[in-house]
Amino acid sequence: MTDRYRNNAFRVLGLMPDASMQKILGRANEIKVKKSLGIDVTFDYDFPWMGVLDRSDENVMHALQRLENPILKLKEEMFWFWINGDDDRQALTYLGQNKKQAAHDIWGRSLHNSQYSGSLSRDAVWASHNQAVLAHAAVIGKEIDIKYTDKINEEKVVVQNESEILCCPTCKKNYDKGWKVCSKCGTTLVVYKNDRKETTLRTRDSKSVLSEAHWKNWRFAINQFVLLSASEEFWSVIRKKIKDANDPRMPESKLDEFKKAYLLDITEPNQEFISRGLAAKDYERVKWHSNFLNGVNMEAVILKEGFNRTLHSRIEQLNQYSSFAEKTIKEFRESINIDKALTIYSEFNSSIKETIYEGNLVDINCISDFSLARDNVAESLRNLSVQIHNRFHDYKASYDIISDAIECAASSYVKQRFEKDAETVKEHLLAAGTSSQGEASQSQKKESGTNSKQTSQRSPIMERQHFEIGKILKNIPWWAWVIGFFVVTSMFSSGTSSKKSSYTGTASSSYVPQAASSGSQAQLKNQILALKESIRIKETDLRLLDNEIRTKQTEVSSLKTNIEAIESQYAGNQQMPSYIYTDYSNKLDEFNNVLVPAHNQLIEKYKELDADYEADIEKHNQLAHSYNSKNR
Repeated sequence: MTDRYRNNAFRVLGLMPDASMQKILGRANEIKVKKSLGIDVTFDYDFPWMGVLDRSDENVMHALQRLENPILKLKEEMFWFWINGDDDRQALTYLGQNKKQAAHDIWGRSLHNSQYSGSLSRDAVWASHNQAVLAHAAVIGKEIDIKYTDKINEEKVVVQNESEILCCPTCKKNYDKGWKVCSKCGTTLVVYKNDRKETTLRTRDSKSVLSEAHWKNWRFAINQFVLLSASEEFWSVIRKKIKDANDPRMPESKLDEFKKAYLLDITEPNQEFISRGLAAKDYERVKWHSNFLNGVNMEAVILKEGFNRTLHSRIEQLNQYSSFAEKTIKEFRESINIDKALTIYSEFNSSIKETIYEGNLVDINCISDFSLARDNVAESLRNLSVQIHNRFHDYKASYDIISDAIECAASSYVKQRFEKDAETVKEHLLAAGTSSQGEASQSQKKESGTNSKQTSQRSPIMERQHFEIGKILKNIPWWAWVIGFFVVTSMFSSGTSSKKSSYTGTASSSYVPQAASSGSQAQLKNQILALKESIRIKETDLRLLDNEIRTKQTEVSSLKTNIEAIESQYAGNQQMPSYIYTDYSNKLDEFNNVLVPAHNQLIEKYKELDADYEADIEKHNQLAHSYNSKNR
């Protein structure tokens, strides 16, 4: 759609939308004759500033076919200039002379003079539409032919600054710098350092410099189209065009179809330029267009469709990386060492960094499938953190990896789950650090190391921190561990088909062999399994609800941005025109009385469901404790 103006059917034929079908056919024949005689084919409405004009036989025929179809013809009209009087003709004359500012000023005066109380008049609709088309065509024409140099630049971007955390190893309380002992229990504080992390981004220089004025014109064009889309008078004009066509192929019911597609058509060039910017590693260009899209007041589902198309290859890439990492983690053997495990993490982390950075530039509000792919990556990192924590007891590496998982996660629900895991690892990290600081002799070191190892074996990272199975495991004899291993392996192979449910594995680890259960124990086990399924369903519902909340947040944010844009445009003593004030008031009313209450209702629904979810987990823990107690 980036050639919608350059290759517009009316431009190709050198006509205006009020041309009759007879004139359209005559113009197509005229072009054909002139070309056969070697005569230059030029018309008043060629507008060279839009870019190269293609009047090949194929393109002329294609333009004619579009204008013969009433639906396609109206679509061409909606993105071309309209003539409603002498002012429009004079403005078009200026455009033919490349005097774009003069044409813009004419339509600006016409817009000001045609305002009246309550709405946007017909004349104002014409002027506003022509201003929007002019600005839109100019910025697209400026940007469509951007060329990039062959030189690839590498730039280091800091993703985490170096910092220190002072923690009490006893009560786990954090302190600011300057503290030495815990104010609550008097224990000496332990220092934990977060290392500085960087990622390298590859960029390519552009041979064209896009100025601040260019981006200002982009914002003006989009805002004008958005205001038009909210104007009933504008759609009355479109309805009249449909009625005047008097063609059974285009009934008046088509108006709703045009309304739904209008804003999507407006933003499609931005999506195209985002794709080009990502391909060229022109992240500044990507940021500008992404901000425009995320600031447009339109349905989140439309933006989601656009982002899914733009980020399709990156979504697939992240899912493939996650699938490969999960497969590698499952193939862990006893012979693998910590160095190999950390190498897997390093390679996986390096593979996803740039892809996640690029996707985050586009999908700022996490409304597309890219956010789901991010959650998959986070789940894989979290599983790797579990392996390193439980098998190798490298708490520092485990903490770094679970921190990366939290950073990668898109949904707040997944982040909250992983933050609880991070707290568990942090406790073990602090405990290990305290033991090292308090060692006075070699024998104390060995004893401390043994105790630390036993503690870590009894307290692996939990899938949910609410599970208290660690207290149970310490009383299970060695033979139960051996038998339990095969039971857990069997349960995992048959019951954990989706890695989305991080609950499943931990619940299974508390079970004893099937042969040991009978009577009431079998009934108890069925209750545990039923709770397990209930928890899985609620976990899925929470995730879906979280996505719904994010979608609603995007709508709230978009409308707020639109309201603020109107306020900034008429800041100070400049009086807001009556028709804009009406639109402004309607948007305020929708924001305060519709979107915000709907968003808050979703939040309350989430809290209630989360409370039920926590209650099921608590009940599961009690039943699992009872089940294992009777089998000891």
